[in-house]
Amino acid sequence: MYKKAVKRLYGLRVLKKAGMSTGDLVSVYCSIVRSTVEYTSPAWAALPQYLSNMLESVQKQAMRIIFPGFLYEDALDLAGLEPLYVRRVDSCKSFVIKAKKVLRVIYSPNVVEHDRNLRSWNKTVNPPLGRTARLNNFVTVKYQC
Repeated sequence: MYKKAVKRLYGLRVLKKAGMSTGDLVSVYCSIVRSTVEYTSPAWAALPQYLSNMLESVQKQAMRIIFPGFLYEDALDLAGLEPLYVRRVDSCKSFVIKAKKVLRVIYSPNVVEHDRNLRSWNKTVNPPLGRTARLNNFVTVKYQC
């Protein structure tokens, strides 16, 4: 993903040299470059810090292209964007919330096929923590609400 996104930054540089406005450059960045970096981010939510920094460097490079001479945080404010790790956490949380809603619809407590209700959806059930950090960082365990 990193290589693919860095290749797409070249198009951003060409458009900047052609005189495209900063607002349009931000739109191009969001639609072409950032979309490749954030593709299926809930699937790889347990990203190590060095890989997260590598993906964040793509956005830093894009902000340097679009807003030369500005600090990264200032450029993000001007563009109206958030850091990638914040967006990744938000997308993982929304993924877990949507998954829980689907499970509640599938296993609705109103549908009883026998005379005993074995599932109680009114209680908050927390899954047991796993023995490994890899399992505990899995998206449905890490971002449970």
